[in-house]
Amino acid sequence: MLATRWDDTLPLFEKTAAPLEDTILISSILNMRNDQKGVSKLVDLLASNVLANAVLFGGVYLLTRLVSPAEFGKYSLLVAITLALQPLFTLRYEHAIPVASSNRAAASLFIFCVFFTLFVTGAGFALSVALISTGALASNQDGQLSGLILLMWPACLALALYSTAQATALRAGTLRQLAVSRVARALLVVVGQLSLVFALSSSASSLIAGELVATIIASAIIIGFSYNRFGRRLISLNNVKLRYLSVVAALKQFRVFALVGLPHAFAHSAFTALFGILLGAFYGPLALGQYFLMRRMIFGVTVLFSTATYQLSVSEASAAKGNPDKLRQLYKSAVGVISIVTIPAALLMVALGEPIFSTLFGSEWGAAGQLATATFLLIAVEPIASAIAFVPVFLKRQNEAFGWSVAQNLAGIASLSGIFAFGGSLTVAILGSSLIVGLVLIAYMARLFHLCKDAAGGVAEATRLRR
Repeated sequence: MLATRWDDTLPLFEKTAAPLEDTILISSILNMRNDQKGVSKLVDLLASNVLANAVLFGGVYLLTRLVSPAEFGKYSLLVAITLALQPLFTLRYEHAIPVASSNRAAASLFIFCVFFTLFVTGAGFALSVALISTGALASNQDGQLSGLILLMWPACLALALYSTAQATALRAGTLRQLAVSRVARALLVVVGQLSLVFALSSSASSLIAGELVATIIASAIIIGFSYNRFGRRLISLNNVKLRYLSVVAALKQFRVFALVGLPHAFAHSAFTALFGILLGAFYGPLALGQYFLMRRMIFGVTVLFSTATYQLSVSEASAAKGNPDKLRQLYKSAVGVISIVTIPAALLMVALGEPIFSTLFGSEWGAAGQLATATFLLIAVEPIASAIAFVPVFLKRQNEAFGWSVAQNLAGIASLSGIFAFGGSLTVAILGSSLIVGLVLIAYMARLFHLCKDAAGGVAEATRLRR
């Protein structure tokens, strides 16, 4: 994936940033870098990500002893679809909240995101009920498919509210409380999922229900902290007409988030969901569950390093005002640092992937280790590509980076489909698609290096001519 988002929504698939979200991160760091307390809060936020992921890793380890790979496959597929739909629930306006020109505009955007999310959730849920009741939407014999479809809408609601809540916290400056709530959410997810698995069933529905309840609770906690800081002032317009006009004005002012940010975010998440759908359709939910566990355990760790490197690089590049020479230095530094982590990890998976997964999670999960071996190139290069995603932001090449992201996803989907069409096994399909996507990422990284080099050369030539 080409960039890591500043927020951490559902923890199951690593996400990528639209250009506007990178701009939010840069703006936030610039506002905090000369404030010692702000820097401390940012460190707390990064540390909370590590701790929350550690809790979630522990939860996944326990759940693999209780839930079958096939149920994990259904769970991961539903999450991928949820992530694809989530941008449509807020139209990405929540990402304008931290950078809104006034508190009134920020409040108007918050109100729109909440009510529009509720509207879309209600409409989608009602439509699904109607389709299921009329038989237009097929269900399996035990009705689990219908249940998962109905759970998808509140899951999208929870995800959209959580994203809105985090944006509100960033606006209010309650980053330390946000950090605490992230860890609390991780604990609630693990406790909720384990409780439902024991109390109800070891099914994908229990996993989704546990996570969405935890996410809604965490959203309420974050919004509560933010409201105490600046909300009472913002929700003071009791006149419905004035509030409506304020919301309309805010939507018009920040329409670029819907017109530009929404297509970028939806395109990538839709491609990710499509890959999961095709993988499940070609090889079954059991294969998807194995693939999910492999991605979650390996890339869930490496993304912590790539995210930290990315954010520190953004801070340094911001301080240097996007100086091309500094960008090139940061590029080399990021590649070097992440390579120290990812290349040994890739070699370890090539040598011992299956034994490691079988030992940690049980023999039924050994296939996930085989998939880890097949994904060696992506393990090595994907986190590097994420860490250097700041380069196109400062060089104003976000649209080109988006094109590379589309090419990467299309290459993965096309190769997976082609290998399946010719009768290739799951391992061969993952190996082929990973190699092709990895080569696209290597070409992307080479392109970014040349962009840095050309920009630095242009600055040097301009300086020489001025002399």
